[in-house]
Amino acid sequence: MSSSTKPPHYATSGLVIGYALCSSLLAIINKYAITQFNYPGLLTALQYLTSALGVYLFGKLGFLHHDPFTIPIAKKFFPAALVFFLAIFTNTNLLRHANVDTFIVFRSLTPLLVALADTAFRGQPSPSNLTFFSLVVILAGAVGYVATDSGFTLTAYSWAFAYLVTITTEMVYIKHMVMSLGLNTWGFVLYNNVLSLMIAPFFWFLTGENFEVSNAINSSTGSLFEMNAFLAVSLSCVFGLLISFFGFAARKAVSATAFTVTGVVNKFLMQSVTGNGSQQRDAVVVTKQSDIESNLVGDGDLEDESEVKAVMNYEFQTSLASKARIARTSTHQIGSRVAWSRNYAAKEIKFGVDARALMLKGVEELAEAVKVTMGPKGRNVVIEQSFGAPKVTKDGVTVAKSIEFKDKVKNIGASLVKQVANATNDVAGDGTTCATVLTRAIFAEGCKSVAAGMNAMDLRRGINMAVDAVVTSLKSRARMISTSEEIAQVGTISANGEREIGGLIAKAMEKVGKEGVITIADGKTLLNELEVVEGMKLDRGYISPYFITNQKNQKCSLLYSAWLRLPAEVDYNTRKMFIEEVMELVELNPLRNSLVGLPGVNGLSTEQRKRLTIAVELVANPSIIFMDEPTSGLDARAAAIVMRTVRNTVDTGRTVVCTIHQPSIDIFEAFDKLFLMKRGGQEVYVGPLGRHSSQLIKYFESIEGVSKIKDGYNPATWMLEVTSSAQELTLGVDFNDTYKNSELFRRNKQLIEELGKPAYGSKDLHFSTQYSQSFSVQCLACLWKQHWSYWRNPPYTAVRFFFTTFIGLMFGTIFWDLGRKYSNRQDLFNAFGSMYTAVLFLGVQNSSAVQPVVAVERSVFYRERAAGMYSALPYAFAQVIIELPYVFIQAISYGVIVYAMIGFDWTLEKFFWYIFFMYFTLCYFTFYGMMAVAITPNHHVASIVASAFYAIWNLFSGFVVPRPMIPVWWRWYYWACPVAWTIYGLIASQFGDINIMMESENETVQEFITSYFGIKHDFIGVCAAVVVGTGVLFACIFAVSIKLFNFQRR
Repeated sequence: MSSSTKPPHYATSGLVIGYALCSSLLAIINKYAITQFNYPGLLTALQYLTSALGVYLFGKLGFLHHDPFTIPIAKKFFPAALVFFLAIFTNTNLLRHANVDTFIVFRSLTPLLVALADTAFRGQPSPSNLTFFSLVVILAGAVGYVATDSGFTLTAYSWAFAYLVTITTEMVYIKHMVMSLGLNTWGFVLYNNVLSLMIAPFFWFLTGENFEVSNAINSSTGSLFEMNAFLAVSLSCVFGLLISFFGFAARKAVSATAFTVTGVVNKFLMQSVTGNGSQQRDAVVVTKQSDIESNLVGDGDLEDESEVKAVMNYEFQTSLASKARIARTSTHQIGSRVAWSRNYAAKEIKFGVDARALMLKGVEELAEAVKVTMGPKGRNVVIEQSFGAPKVTKDGVTVAKSIEFKDKVKNIGASLVKQVANATNDVAGDGTTCATVLTRAIFAEGCKSVAAGMNAMDLRRGINMAVDAVVTSLKSRARMISTSEEIAQVGTISANGEREIGGLIAKAMEKVGKEGVITIADGKTLLNELEVVEGMKLDRGYISPYFITNQKNQKCSLLYSAWLRLPAEVDYNTRKMFIEEVMELVELNPLRNSLVGLPGVNGLSTEQRKRLTIAVELVANPSIIFMDEPTSGLDARAAAIVMRTVRNTVDTGRTVVCTIHQPSIDIFEAFDKLFLMKRGGQEVYVGPLGRHSSQLIKYFESIEGVSKIKDGYNPATWMLEVTSSAQELTLGVDFNDTYKNSELFRRNKQLIEELGKPAYGSKDLHFSTQYSQSFSVQCLACLWKQHWSYWRNPPYTAVRFFFTTFIGLMFGTIFWDLGRKYSNRQDLFNAFGSMYTAVLFLGVQNSSAVQPVVAVERSVFYRERAAGMYSALPYAFAQVIIELPYVFIQAISYGVIVYAMIGFDWTLEKFFWYIFFMYFTLCYFTFYGMMAVAITPNHHVASIVASAFYAIWNLFSGFVVPRPMIPVWWRWYYWACPVAWTIYGLIASQFGDINIMMESENETVQEFITSYFGIKHDFIGVCAAVVVGTGVLFACIFAVSIKLFNFQRR
């Protein structure tokens, strides 16, 4: 049969297979290209450029024919090109973040979606039942794959979903556009690639890729690509040109089923290419000392079950691709099993059975030594020490830390178990022996499974799933312990069955509560004793990096701190004199009357706030001060000023302990001694710095393998670099063990023992009360502070008065002289409406305005309560009391204006009741807003919670729907609605005793409001009591919530 008479389906099959092959190979090549050339936007642009140039050149040479490129057609085709670009862009990013399996799964979803979209939007025939069933089966398989993917990442599946949407839209929309514009095959390719190339730069700027490429080019001295990257990009461009032809031709020939073949072929090719790489070999890398600048460690050419020892020297030619990988924080390319590092020493590399056997031996020997301490009946272990008496312990983590093997590979196995024990100790404080034994069992069984041929990563996923199942089961069976008897039982188990110690632990927890601190120390007698000390916060100061204050000036802040923190016997003049000395010490005299303000808004600068924070703690006259990063967020000059303040503080004889984050040389060397710890709270260095950090440098340089510090290099930076966890693994040392075996540790221990012995005749530090001042003085001081805080906060107080006056004038003019009109119902409704709207307008405004103010004050309260200045109730008392005069002025100003303008009866009784109900209504609305803040984490959540009840109170106020008309099953809430009681009291007091006959009604005003609203004049007293009680209730809930709830997260 000649080619001219060949059935069309042969040509169709060829196009489909060609498209499938090109698509599959392009997916593999793109995945490899992304790992070598990590710029997806530039990669796709190169593909567009190649395809467009290929069509243009071949057209010029006469090998193909394409439609001419014209602006009108380009404008019409631009939306289709944009969709095509988005599909390629999401495709590339999907390959960048996900494995090819994920790509195939989501690619297999497109046939069904495209078939449905063709039918729905283009009027194409729907797929046959068999085809539709096949596509649904593929869809079910894809969903099952995603549901069971243990390596699920949100980023990968987000790109996968975006790719699924864009590729489906592109397949349907481009076919429609090409058909409607009448483009031939190569005309479509030319338009699509030229327009996509024009769109590409916009996405470079949108994603920031242009800066990455620019930085890499500027820092590169080599060629544009490495050879691998150049070949991968070239192949990607060539196959991009081929897929442009096959893709369009296949789409014209078939609908959706062609792309099902793509997934099958793609999966087959991936298995063929990567099947041998799935079984990765186990490697153990042990460091030796050398001076090699850069190393490349790989296992691609090493034989299984063999031990290879090698020293590898590699010099890299700096290029765009290598620069890009450096800029991306030296990402280790796991897919190609290559780990790249710099400034590392030579490596002793072990693979296979020998490595696993040595590691397992280290794990088992350590576990054997630790497991004897397991449980309450476990035995003690005697540990030899390089100095002093042997240590007798029954603590599994202590035993584990003391074990170290000469063989470095065995020691790696032991170090893995030590990490587990340390992590368990940090989280739980107990159970380290059990964790060690479980780790041994998991490791031993895992080695058996790997030796039997199981994939190590599959085994890891299985272990994680098993751990999750066990943890879930334990949580479902666990129950909280709360009673003293239960706490004593748990304490007895931890104390090796000693019931007396368990009982002491229970008593200690009962006395100090959840926020207390319990420590165990060696006793001075043979008896077990419990000593509870309250008020220890008074002898120390803590300076937080988070400066929290309110609207006071500096001197007020210091007076307030000294008032509440100095002993009660210190009189006012002494406190004032001491404050003057402190202000001179921290150089705050020129700013004594400056407002503190809000950080970043007004008031003091960040550096001045830091010094004020130090002064606030100094006026308490502590013997030791803890400063948490006092220089954070400051420039060099401001940091120097703060550190000068710190030095002045030290010169007064006080001890200052600071945490400093990446200090400069000048700041670092301003300290006398250094306490350096690694993760887990283990000491690395505790000792003097010396002049120009000489003693610190001498100590670390004396450790074998530690690199020498370079001239002019920051000792703080060098210290952190040489003591990092990576350096510990590289050098095969534990800096904590090194310190504990040093002469410096011995001297420090002797010093602690000497200082720990009290002088003859001395007494323990003890305070008779938790706070220095009595409850009444605390209330007075807090009220004094709140007074100045409100007085210097006009955005809250002045704006509230202005709003109230404005509302009063507006309501007075709107409801002018309606208070004397009783002729008909509408006149009464208008008068009642003035009361109803005023209650809700002013009440909701008060409730909303007070919430951010109380939220800021609560933050200040958290800090000051932690400093031991006062308890929760004095603060709550002051916060409630300070609102009363401001609300009273607000009620008077509104009441006088509105009462006169509306024209209510000018009798003393009625005027009093009007002011009374408005005042206490505004009070309970204000306290309601405060209560909402107290029971929620912040004022944003509080506003949402509070606003939920505004609408309910409005509905049940008795004005919108009078009480007699409310259904009986909802009428109970009318009596629970505070606004209903306010409206009841206002109407009853102003109109409940008017017996004037209404002109349009055959009843008096009193009879009308009784029959229509259910309001009686003799019920005013009850209304008054309920309104006052509501305010008291909300204030009490606020106080209790402040005491019980703590939403602080620092």
